[in-house]
Amino acid sequence: MNTRLKLNIAALALLLGATLVRADAKIEVLPAGDVYKTKGYNLSLKNVSIPEMIDGFRKQTGIPVEMANAERATGGPAVIGDLEIKDVDLYTAVDALGRAVGMGVSSDGGDSRPTFRLYPDGNGLNDRQRLRGGAAASAKLSSINRNATDPPNPNNAEPVLSVTFQVAAGPTPMLGGGVVEWDEVIDDAGRPMKAPAQGRNTVSWGTGMVNAGASTGAQGQLVLSNPAPKSIKSLRAAVVVQRPKTVRRITFTDFAEAPAVVELDGAKMTIGPVAKGGAAGELMIRLDRGSMAEAQWQQFRNSIAADQAVVTSDTGEPLRLMGRGGTTSSAYSENRYTVRPERRAFEAVKPDEVPPKPVRLVLDTITETTPERLPVEAADLPIP
Repeated sequence: MNTRLKLNIAALALLLGATLVRADAKIEVLPAGDVYKTKGYNLSLKNVSIPEMIDGFRKQTGIPVEMANAERATGGPAVIGDLEIKDVDLYTAVDALGRAVGMGVSSDGGDSRPTFRLYPDGNGLNDRQRLRGGAAASAKLSSINRNATDPPNPNNAEPVLSVTFQVAAGPTPMLGGGVVEWDEVIDDAGRPMKAPAQGRNTVSWGTGMVNAGASTGAQGQLVLSNPAPKSIKSLRAAVVVQRPKTVRRITFTDFAEAPAVVELDGAKMTIGPVAKGGAAGELMIRLDRGSMAEAQWQQFRNSIAADQAVVTSDTGEPLRLMGRGGTTSSAYSENRYTVRPERRAFEAVKPDEVPPKPVRLVLDTITETTPERLPVEAADLPIP
């Protein structure tokens, strides 16, 4: 290798903020808008039987729809129909199929990456699932709790209300670290209500990453005046969430037999090898903090959503990582995953089943975020 080529490779590594330790990992930095595009599904099936419609839906859309009872598709070859959809979201597409074949639809795997199943005696998705696909990001007030007595106890801390919001991620994921911002809150006596002086107003995230289509909780606090009000006359606020701005995509290959290792801004990620002896196979993903700063380490660790990784077997079959737990400390994070075929991810593992061999894994981590305000307004809220 000549000197100029060596310098170019070094410059590229610095530009990406990462240095490859092995030749079996590729790193790209991508705009989040290119990564989290909302896919529009299109399908046109004319004059087909029910089994042909289900099979054609799978082939044209790539959506993993299975039969809850493999041999019980209603209608049979003698029932003929049409199905046409144009630029619709995932849940709308599956709902249209269920209605067209006269079957209900259920989903496994959560809202972020579901596997759909058709079953007899239904009519598409239920109302809650039907709203998932096209729902925009939003926040709404869900509860108010008081941590104060009436009359106030002078020995207690500053009396406050805890106000909880339900936050829906919408079509793109969120990363934890936002806050509740109070624009204007007025009690029933006309007095303004403010956040505590100590700033105990952070969003409470169940996990660091909130996947597209999923929801989480946020909580803010308000100081109670003396005498304590009976209600909040009006409330205007916003939950500020963090949206991905840039994404670092890491593509690992050939890690089934030996670990693939990559350094990222002073930290290290190790994937593989796949443990042998189990019918399902087991993959370890380890993060070592190294020299990464504390705040960056927290964001980096929280942005890893291994269950959303795109994994492929040596036969080209899509695979899924199913979490089995792990251990975490201030210096490292280590998690174990069962490797299962996508189409059979939630089925029991058969004793004689040969575990799939993953050869390619694509994992996205969020490197930069941008804030987004989700406004909330409410009035005449009783204080417990």
